[in-house]
Amino acid sequence: MTGSRARAVALLFLAACLAGVARAQTVELGLTGTSTGSAFGGKLMSAVEGMASNQVHTSYREAPNDDLAHAEFNVGTQAAFTSAPLVQGDSFLNVPVAYSTMSIYANIPGVTETINMTTCLLAKIFNGELINWKIPEILEINPKLEALQGDKTVTEILVVRPKLIDDGNGNKLDPADTSLLKDFLRKFLAGNPCEGVTENDDLDYVSELVSTPIALVDDPLGVAKNTPMSITYSTTAQGTASGSSVREVGIQNEAGTYIKASELNAANTISEIKKRLPSPLNPPSGFSGVHAWNMPGEGVYPMTLIHYIQAPSDVSGAPWADGAGALLQAVCKFAVSESGQKFLDGTGLKPLYDADADFRDAVVNTVINDMDISGQTPYELEFEGQYKGNLPLGLSENREDWAISQLVRLNERIAELEHQMELNQNVVLQGSGSSASAAVVWHLMRSFMASASTPVWMYYRAIGSIRGQRESTARNNNFETWNDFAVSDMPLAAADWNRLLQDSIVARRGKPLQVPIGISAMSFFVSIPKDALPDRKMKLTPCDLVKIFTGKVKSWSEFDLAAEDITFFYRSESGTTALVTSYLSEACPDEWSYSEKGLPTIPGFASVENARLADTTMDLANKLTATPWSIGYMDASTGQSSPFLVEVSLQNSAGNFLTSREAKISEAASRVLQSGAWPKDPKGSYAELNLLNQPGEETWPIVHMPFILIHENLMPLGAKGPLLVAFIKYMLEPEIQGGLKAEGVEPIPADVMNFIKTRTLPLFMTDPKFPQWVYEGDSLEYEGSKPFRLSAPDINSDFNVMRLREVKTDLDIIKVIAAEAESLNVRELVNSTANKFQADLSSEKKGLEDKIAEFESLAIAGIIFGIIGAAISILTVARSVAKGLGVSSAKNMRSSSGTGNMFGMGSGSGLRRKPSSLEEGVKPLTAADSEAGSLPNTLP
Repeated sequence: MTGSRARAVALLFLAACLAGVARAQTVELGLTGTSTGSAFGGKLMSAVEGMASNQVHTSYREAPNDDLAHAEFNVGTQAAFTSAPLVQGDSFLNVPVAYSTMSIYANIPGVTETINMTTCLLAKIFNGELINWKIPEILEINPKLEALQGDKTVTEILVVRPKLIDDGNGNKLDPADTSLLKDFLRKFLAGNPCEGVTENDDLDYVSELVSTPIALVDDPLGVAKNTPMSITYSTTAQGTASGSSVREVGIQNEAGTYIKASELNAANTISEIKKRLPSPLNPPSGFSGVHAWNMPGEGVYPMTLIHYIQAPSDVSGAPWADGAGALLQAVCKFAVSESGQKFLDGTGLKPLYDADADFRDAVVNTVINDMDISGQTPYELEFEGQYKGNLPLGLSENREDWAISQLVRLNERIAELEHQMELNQNVVLQGSGSSASAAVVWHLMRSFMASASTPVWMYYRAIGSIRGQRESTARNNNFETWNDFAVSDMPLAAADWNRLLQDSIVARRGKPLQVPIGISAMSFFVSIPKDALPDRKMKLTPCDLVKIFTGKVKSWSEFDLAAEDITFFYRSESGTTALVTSYLSEACPDEWSYSEKGLPTIPGFASVENARLADTTMDLANKLTATPWSIGYMDASTGQSSPFLVEVSLQNSAGNFLTSREAKISEAASRVLQSGAWPKDPKGSYAELNLLNQPGEETWPIVHMPFILIHENLMPLGAKGPLLVAFIKYMLEPEIQGGLKAEGVEPIPADVMNFIKTRTLPLFMTDPKFPQWVYEGDSLEYEGSKPFRLSAPDINSDFNVMRLREVKTDLDIIKVIAAEAESLNVRELVNSTANKFQADLSSEKKGLEDKIAEFESLAIAGIIFGIIGAAISILTVARSVAKGLGVSSAKNMRSSSGTGNMFGMGSGSGLRRKPSSLEEGVKPLTAADSEAGSLPNTLP
């Protein structure tokens, strides 16, 4: 090889190497913009890396606001993505890519409807001209705010803003959201006079908050979520990404309609944006004054922004000449393409390019193609469904980064799973408190769960009113509640109430609220043998009772009975004890000798020789039943359910002797409300509320309203919040209130119910992120089948709950028979009872076949359980009678283990359920048994 030829080969080899190096060179391209566009910008630039046929490195850098993003424009190979077009000079291009919206958010406790605002009202609020929600200008368009309770300090508007930005040179700058809000308000004020504020005002008003010296915060949406009466703002994209739990405000648009960003009409919005853009789209000077605020048109949202990619018009020279200019042009083309617009999904930005191909072509041909990339090879775009061979330089949708593809698939899967979780979530709601009200709460929970179209689980621990209050107030847990709600036979004491009004607690949980469940009677019951009290009636005055419970009277001979010692049962840490001792000390103050009264625990009781302590209501009832010649107090319903206990005929304030069965239970609450003694502020203390010894010929003297204790801010509970509010509303429905009579609870009077529904319920704040429950009421075709619906009991409910009243009536008959029985033919009585139940069952079955066939088997099983349980009770009595014990020996019968647990709970445990007959091995009725009208031979 000659020397010249060798040199030629070497040169060719060097050229090839240089070409390879050139091909291997990484092309760098950056995009700078605000947080509003960061989700889309980051997704777009990451996708480009995977789509490029050559080696490129792309990035998106977040800037605090549009001005700072513009400051980095064209520094190196850097373009911008902002919502403010560049207008000075012709050395750059504005490429419209998408549009988005800004939103105003408010947190007003108890207001579930949308709060509406005019732009003028917003300007006055953010300028500090209006500082209260209950001013006439706001109430005129939001009459629902009239229901807000409290003085002007309680309803003060708290303006929350994002912190200012330090630019590194000691200057404080507005963040992007604040800059955009001010721009929107100033452009409106320039053409619309608004009394008290002008376009030249600084619009910088910000409130002082309890939790921070001034409401300039890192996370305004998060602070507003936990700050009642607050208002803040952000781009809707940020609100969506953060899962904002405060409610979006409706803003009046140019058409005079109040509208939220989520309700805008996309087609009309895009149409109006096209009208606002200059024609032609180049040069940039045509963009001077262009914005999308307050555009006309039906369904057009007033706070709308246009987002642009800003690129140099000449990218033929350094630093763009190495391919970055051509790549930028390709990125712009892809961003406005149909494929690129899909990347906007889930980012908070919305596609600007609809089916109008002419608009897209105009942007590509008159703006993007005007970019000077002389000396660079343009990128060719290959979209999904196309195949253009092995592109030497291009962006191909058929080529993607593995991580990006997996991210897309994961996001799709996450969305699907979130939807399924929403439909199938099994939210657990837990309560604790009063044992006297336990049967009522369990009844309500069972009915609620059976009526819910979406699975829920609720449980209640009957641990006593005071313990329930402690778990709710949670002093030992930094006031972070242990339960979701408490049930108490008495309101919170004033000291406990005031403790919960600390600023730090109210800021986090809101004020405590107390919602009545119903109206119950407390009563006294005696356990005296029938032969000693044959008419089963016992009259006592309040002073008689005081003498017994203070130990002044120790023998029944004081009441013309046998000279038997009196044993009295009492409870500690009990709401029932507080109510009963309040009544006794008030009705007979001269005989009340204890220093304490009206408290959950009366230490003096323990010092009386014949006093015995019980743990819970059921424990007291069981011990009372098993102890002849004893007396105790409990809710009337529990005592009346025992055939062995006699309710005391108590003298009321009118001097009449009557039992709670004979009295008007709800009369006391109505009289208190009518007298003006009912608390006027639902957020105030109920500690002074007194329903005891109210006037009236038939008024029962010991009446109480069990309360649900709950805080107004339920947002921290997440999905539990709407569920808890739904449970409270459900228990207040007329048909549900009526059903509580089966548990010995009277419905809340109409005037009290009106106070609760109009004054208390609107105060609850729940997280709108989570589904809100709807009560179906009358049957709603289709609507009632949707998730998160509650049906009325006669539409969709557990059979035993629907028929509870009828079953309890039959069981009461059997209990009377058992108590009165002195001699009987066991098999004859059992078969007679079975025949009665079988006749009822046949009639019930026929009605169910016509109405809801699918409930047939469950209904039969429910009734059978009742028959078997009743029969066992009869046979227990019959066995004792057969052994010659007789009614006169009832005290021995009652002290046996069988009757000691007659309430289904052992005396040592007020919480354990007794196994059902079916669980103990008793077989249900067979078809043959049913036809024969007899019970199976497996019975004892």
